[in-house]
Parts: sequence; structure tokens; C-alpha cells
Amino acid sequence: MTIQEKIKTIDWTNHNGCNKYYNSEKCQKSLLELILLNKESKITNTYDNVLFSIGNNHAGTYYPVILDALDIIIEVARNAQNEIARNCALEIISDLSFSFEPDAENYKSISTEELYEFVQNQISCFIWNYDFEFESDRNQKLLNDLKEYFQKRK
Repeated sequence: MTIQEKIKTIDWTNHNGCNKYYNSEKCQKSLLELILLNKESKITNTYDNVLFSIGNNHAGTYYPVILDALDIIIEVARNAQNEIARNCALEIISDLSFSFEPDAENYKSISTEELYEFVQNQISCFIWNYDFEFESDRNQKLLNDLKEYFQKRK
């Protein structure tokens, strides 16, 4: 199954109500945009669109939709056909790791602490199990920064 197919099979409406600003259609569209990203000039818009669809980019928060969206973002970072999409996904992962916090106030299925640990664990597993030897210099820098961060957390 391709990443695009995977995105289309996920029921993004399951997260409706997790936050009044969450929009399931916008979330699906922004993740598809990330996968198809192939122009440097569109990286900032795509980055913002994804972070605003899974949370509040200005506030530095993510919603419980991250439970489904993070796997897609990591998959793009690992397997996208071009460096631009991988770079954008890694930038998103970096922000989620370093400076974003969960916003799960209105969500009953998972606590804020559990959501935070889920994100940190998923990203940590990705970082330690990804061979980024052949990545561009800018992607290697992001990955090295993430490895350093998670090494300090241990």
C-alpha cells in the first residue's frame, strides 16, 4: 500500500471534536501535499499546512490526530522519493520533538502525558532505526540534532 493509499484509508473524522480548530479534510489534504512536495518554493507552505492541520503551529501544539498523522510524517521522512519532501517531514518531526506540546484537553481516549510520550517514543524509534548515511547534508544535520536530543533524554 502506498502512503497516499494509507492516508485515504484512515478515518480522519475519528479525531473530530479533539479540538474546535481540527478539520479532518484539511488534515488529509495537507498530508497528501507533504507526500507530493517536490519544489523548494513550496516547502514553507506545506510545512505550515501540516502543522496547522495536526495542531496549532503558532501555539506549538499538536492534537490527538498525531496518533495517525505521525506515522505518515515519519514514512515521508524515511521513504519520500525526493529530498525536499523528506526535508520538510524532518523539519516537522524536529518541531514536534523539540518545541511542540500536546493539546488533548477535550479528548477522552488519551491523556496529555500519554500523547506526549507516544510522540517522543515514535520519533525516538524512527531516529535510532533509520540509516541516514545517504541523506543530504541538511537532512543529516536535522537527524543528528534529533539523535543528540534523544540521547540527552535517556
